[in-house]
Amino acid sequence: MNEANRKFLKVLNDQSLALRDRFDAAQSLGFSGNAEVVEPLKEFLRRERPPDEDYIDYDPRIDERLCDIVVVDVLHELGDDSQWSYLLEAVAQAGSGLGQRIRESDLAAGVILKIGSTKLVQQLIALCEGDQEPVLASAVQTLVAVGLPEPTTHQPVEELSGFSDAIEMTPLMLADYFSDIANLSKGALVLTEEVQTSLSEDNYQIADGEAEQVTLYEVLTEDLRIYSLAYFIRDDKVYICSLREAALRWRDWWQRYDKFLLLDEEQGRFVLKAAE
Repeated sequence: MNEANRKFLKVLNDQSLALRDRFDAAQSLGFSGNAEVVEPLKEFLRRERPPDEDYIDYDPRIDERLCDIVVVDVLHELGDDSQWSYLLEAVAQAGSGLGQRIRESDLAAGVILKIGSTKLVQQLIALCEGDQEPVLASAVQTLVAVGLPEPTTHQPVEELSGFSDAIEMTPLMLADYFSDIANLSKGALVLTEEVQTSLSEDNYQIADGEAEQVTLYEVLTEDLRIYSLAYFIRDDKVYICSLREAALRWRDWWQRYDKFLLLDEEQGRFVLKAAE
């Protein structure tokens, strides 16, 4: 291995360095096209990680997960797709993404598109089979970020009538907040029974009851991530659902479309082929 690649590997492995520097080092290894870096990159994925503990300012495990995703991408560029499990594990362990400049779900989605394997999509959907809410949240967010055809949750809402209109709210308690929004939407927004039950059982104060203006679009694209909820559109109505319900919809989506999903290499996205 040449000296330049040794330096890139050293930078990549240095957890004290800036994330951007480590990304650049990994990508430089990929650009080298040198098969000698494949095994050191696999060894990197088996490295010791920061300990599991409560971090006050920033969780260093996030950077390591992001590096894992980038290295899986680099290995793909070098012709080795044997390390997908590290990408999937990074997704499974990801947090909400709130406050992160780069989210594991967004970065992983880009790599999944680049790899273009429907088997990898299937393995991502398999993360929807558990009952751990953070895993379900990250799996659903990643599936949405991949931009799969006929998405079963988080469909575009920008063009829905009235969803950009301001609504005056006085948020105080969580359950009341979403109930009031649903009522003021005049039937455009519906809470599923599961969400109604979960909100009433885990109701807590979210604000001071001061008047503020929100839009239904903001509720769907910002608030739901904060409160670990999701949404789907059916019959011109938007249903706020639980993550469990969202994950179940994606599992059903796979059952419906698995035989028709393929990558359109020219467009760089997954599409559905017509039934024969």
